[in-house]
Amino acid sequence: MNIEKCYVIENSYLSKEIQNIQINYHIISSKEDLLQALIGESFDLLISNGCPYILPISQMPQATYVNIHPSFLPDLRGRTPTVGSILFEKDSGATAHIMDDGTDTGEIISRVKIPFSYDLDVALLYQLVFRAEKEVFNKAFELNFRAQQPQLKKENHIYFSYSPKDRYVSCHEPVSKTIQRVKAFSCQTKGALLCSEGKEIQTFYAEAIENEYVKDICRQRQAEVGEVILVYEDCILVNACDGIVKFSRLPNTHAITEGSKIS
Repeated sequence: MNIEKCYVIENSYLSKEIQNIQINYHIISSKEDLLQALIGESFDLLISNGCPYILPISQMPQATYVNIHPSFLPDLRGRTPTVGSILFEKDSGATAHIMDDGTDTGEIISRVKIPFSYDLDVALLYQLVFRAEKEVFNKAFELNFRAQQPQLKKENHIYFSYSPKDRYVSCHEPVSKTIQRVKAFSCQTKGALLCSEGKEIQTFYAEAIENEYVKDICRQRQAEVGEVILVYEDCILVNACDGIVKFSRLPNTHAITEGSKIS
């Protein structure tokens, strides 16, 4: 392949790494910047990977447009499918597909599935998806980027781009859902959020506590849902609606006291 140019999002990981690669590149700061640059170019094939913008393909220069999407399409279309995979306990993966004017709706060239399992958190899944993206690109290259099948959307397939409220933990939801929510935001750049007396506290790990002595402490105190029953090191134990949850890897447990509430 004759790579004409690489368009790189400003302040992205690639914007720092590409300076060490012998390739012609252009830093872009907005969708308008990218569209203006592409309209002035002549090319046969454009590969998109990690681009945050939906391109108006029907208005673009004549070429083949391929996107590498980090999910097993047609499920988990949208900007943050890896988070959605953990949050909703759905299979993940990567897909190379033809781009159209929709959001991740074009015909499929190649796919790799990563089955959901409860031992995955979002940080690990990101690493697996990065590998899967390479696989689907190589398969798409072997197929000369020709579409192999349409996307057949089923009723249980979802679109997911997380909003800030998705990071907040509620002890009024089942412990199993609380654990999955924390796993979905467990990478270093995010963290799930506990809200206690107007303060936001990040947490990166949660697990159910089944110890009977701890349960006795909770019963004796007649702890309410959301009540903190123990604070130690970088951990807290909280009474939830159907059990006890241990939140750990908290950077500021000093902001929480026993008896306080997680809302």
